[in-house]
Amino acid sequence: MRSLFLTVLCVFLLCGTKPLLAQTTTPHKKTATHKKTHHASQKKQGHSKKHSRKKHHSASHAQLRHPDADNQQDTLTQPAEVSLAQPLNHDLATVNLTHFTSRFPANLMHSVKQGVVDFVEKTVDNLHYSSYKLGGKRFDPERGVYIVDCSNFVDNILQNVYPDAYSSLVNSVGADNPASEHYFNFFHDLGTTTDSHWNKINDVEQLQPGDILVFRYKNSRGAETGGHVMVVMQKPEQASDVFFVRVADSAPSRHSEDTRHFHESGIGIGTLLLKANPITGKPSAFAWGVNGYWNRNVKFAMARPMGIDA
Repeated sequence: MRSLFLTVLCVFLLCGTKPLLAQTTTPHKKTATHKKTHHASQKKQGHSKKHSRKKHHSASHAQLRHPDADNQQDTLTQPAEVSLAQPLNHDLATVNLTHFTSRFPANLMHSVKQGVVDFVEKTVDNLHYSSYKLGGKRFDPERGVYIVDCSNFVDNILQNVYPDAYSSLVNSVGADNPASEHYFNFFHDLGTTTDSHWNKINDVEQLQPGDILVFRYKNSRGAETGGHVMVVMQKPEQASDVFFVRVADSAPSRHSEDTRHFHESGIGIGTLLLKANPITGKPSAFAWGVNGYWNRNVKFAMARPMGIDA
């Protein structure tokens, strides 16, 4: 009996221990799995938060750069706008040259664009190649090629538009191809001589489209040493004590608001600046353009070929 009791007791103990061991082992495995899952979840959540912070940082960085880019653009464009408002030259206030170069309505422009003005504009519009050359005489309207100096340019205009006025000039000065010196002397003497083909002009305010303007340089002794002759394209506009005059010429360089490109010579239309005597209105100095210097060592003469409307 004692032996049987011990056997039953051992079986009972062995059978009862297995469920206990199973229960002890299972929670341990479950806890490990739970920790592993929790760790993975935390890792994934941390990665998501990190990614979210990175995305937010990128968005914030983009938001910060966009205004900076705009401000930088404004900073780059602002100086150009400011520079346009600076005084142009010679103590002048801001002047809009476009106002001077396109101030006529279309119907009024047609009435003043006659004779000399029409011929000049047609020449400029059909121009293919032009170059300033002292003594040059290449004037080829068919090909649009012009290699001339200032006087030969004006010579050809008058020959084509007002041959009688040109013949009167040639006969009076005794030169087959009048230069700026001949134009100056002829215009200067018009006040004392009678000519049926030319009218002398003394006042800058009297200039009209189609008039001829010429100046001669003076050296230190007052002698004339060279000059320039050109055609007036529009009635001068006055700002303060300065007159802005649209002229057509063949020159080594361009004027302001010129049809010639930078570093181009030859035939073109641009804006010349004149100063005049406040009492007589006679020009006393010129500047080649708004960024040029005043040249006072000059003498001027102006005249109008007959047939140009006053």
